[in-house]
Amino acid sequence: DFERVADEYGVTVEASPRHGSTGNGLVERYHRIIFEMASSFLRRSRMSPLFWVEAYKYAEFLYNRMTTAGTGEFTPHELVHGHRPRFDRVKVFGCDMYEHLDGLPKVPGGTKARKGFFLGIPSDSPSGYLMYDINAGVVRTVFSATFDESFVRRDCGIRVYDQARA
Repeated sequence: DFERVADEYGVTVEASPRHGSTGNGLVERYHRIIFEMASSFLRRSRMSPLFWVEAYKYAEFLYNRMTTAGTGEFTPHELVHGHRPRFDRVKVFGCDMYEHLDGLPKVPGGTKARKGFFLGIPSDSPSGYLMYDINAGVVRTVFSATFDESFVRRDCGIRVYDQARA
């Protein structure tokens, strides 16, 4: 089945020896780039390595929407899907996000938003964002949200916490 799909897209499948990563430098370079992007996402956002998979997937999402020397003026996304990628939903990985709670009954002094962290774009949804819900401890797809991509509040909060511990 894989060979049929590869043939359909004009991809030549070549086997490489086990433990012989030097035999496939192009793929190894791709994985290194994605690895470094994901690592920098986690470092900058000060998020736990538990979010490695989400950081890696978001790095792939972004990489496939950038031109490379091998694809010329087109992005990998454009070559596969036949149209230019959209960037209107691209956000800073790990930034604070606030899900709008529009459907809930209005309660005086009640919450209007639920705080979480941006983890990427869902692959199975034409709209929406992946949010880590801090209170529930789960990753959910959110469709209406506001973002704080600056990290200023988080950096200040960490600084205050460190000073209090000293």
